[in-house]
Amino acid sequence: MKWGFRLLVVAFLVSSLTWVPGNWVFPFAQGLVFSVIFLSVTLITGMSGQLSLCQATFAGIGAFTVGQLAEHMGLSVLVGALLGGALAAAVGAVLALVVIRVSGLLLTLVTLAFALFADNVLFQFSWSGGGLYGLTVPRPVLGPASFQGDRPFLLLAFVALVACVGLVALVQRGTTGRFLAAMRGSPVGAASLGIDLSRAKITVFALSAGIAGFGGALYGSIQGSVSSTDFQYVLSLVWVVVVITTGAQTIEGAIQAGMAFAVFAQVLTYLPQRLSGIEFILFAVGSLTYAQHPEGIVEYQKTRWMARVGRLFAAWDASRAGKARGPGALQAPAKRSDTIGGAVTSAVLPGSGEVSGA
Repeated sequence: MKWGFRLLVVAFLVSSLTWVPGNWVFPFAQGLVFSVIFLSVTLITGMSGQLSLCQATFAGIGAFTVGQLAEHMGLSVLVGALLGGALAAAVGAVLALVVIRVSGLLLTLVTLAFALFADNVLFQFSWSGGGLYGLTVPRPVLGPASFQGDRPFLLLAFVALVACVGLVALVQRGTTGRFLAAMRGSPVGAASLGIDLSRAKITVFALSAGIAGFGGALYGSIQGSVSSTDFQYVLSLVWVVVVITTGAQTIEGAIQAGMAFAVFAQVLTYLPQRLSGIEFILFAVGSLTYAQHPEGIVEYQKTRWMARVGRLFAAWDASRAGKARGPGALQAPAKRSDTIGGAVTSAVLPGSGEVSGA
């Protein structure tokens, strides 16, 4: 299964860099960027069970940071993206300190309030979000390598995604990931085991915000410009629904959500005008599927079909084993009956390992 996924990734990358039409390269690159941002939802929601509605705000912090540094200081976009991710991580840690003692609905409302504050106040200044006209974010240039075109930028976004996937995988498989899983399952139980819930919450908020900020910087670069309207609070809600629909607890779910989010937007451009509102219907359907399949509808279907394939292979192996033993191997053992003193005793012929008496 792992090798199949790797071959699929290689085929996607080679195809995107060679024969895929130019009008599809940009959506594919966008999908990789969204996958980076959606990994932050995997961290905060899938791994720790915290529902945050300000991931778009963290992405905006990263995008506006790289825009300000590139436009006013001439700093490299890649360096600015790293600094933007670091600044978003710092803001996420501060927010975690504010919500350190709350969870559930109250935590969600606090993150929503922060997103609303950023939309209406923080991102409206010229020194933050560029004011009315926003900020220009150029494509990266690294020495002789230029990522101005869509195909080179797709390669850059792919490398960035691989790096972020590696980071999230390390967290997921390490001690921090086990602590977060315990906190998601039962905060009281995790605390009784000696897990520092405050430290775990600050860590996951900072990591999640940092990845979202880094992804937001890449988003600003691929778009060419950003403004406060690009990171409104409603986007956070949409992103969370998209990720939990595919599977918030797995890295694959974030990648599938990011690619689907960008590719579906491109597909909508081919639909007739009378179907212009279909995305809202699909959004509602995705929200409803979460109630029945919290693991994600894509993860549910994948598990279901893998189980079916496993049963087919098991039946095939059993059939081959039966044929290898010969035609008489599957027949029931022969029995003989002896009458002794009016009682009938049935004994299986030697070799069957079964003896029964009346």
